[in-house]
Amino acid sequence: MCNAVYLVYLGAHALWRSWRGGDSRMPEKPLPKRMFRQAFLSNVLNPKAALFFVSVLPQFVDPADAAAPQVLTLGLLDIGLGVLWWGLFVLLTARLSGLMRESGPRKALDRVTGTALVGLGGALAVTS
Repeated sequence: MCNAVYLVYLGAHALWRSWRGGDSRMPEKPLPKRMFRQAFLSNVLNPKAALFFVSVLPQFVDPADAAAPQVLTLGLLDIGLGVLWWGLFVLLTARLSGLMRESGPRKALDRVTGTALVGLGGALAVTS
């Protein structure tokens, strides 16, 4: 029930901010060193990565050959694809950030997000 209340609170806050004007300033841009440290720590401390390597990677290792080079190759492939994907994602979001600095699109996004959060919170409250 607390989860539902929290979702409704977040949605109502977003809706209130979009109608009242709220804080129209964008947050300060964090330092690249700090962003890298936060991203690195969140990835290293994420147990899903370890679970992925333990549960999914062994399926693609040929037992007839040496396991270490295969696991290293698959791991490097995963890292390379991750860097490519997140690099493209960062480039796209950097271009969209200019659009989100304008108040019109930001208000529209706050209204859509707020409505979705209130709806999800309500549905969660009814089903739990």
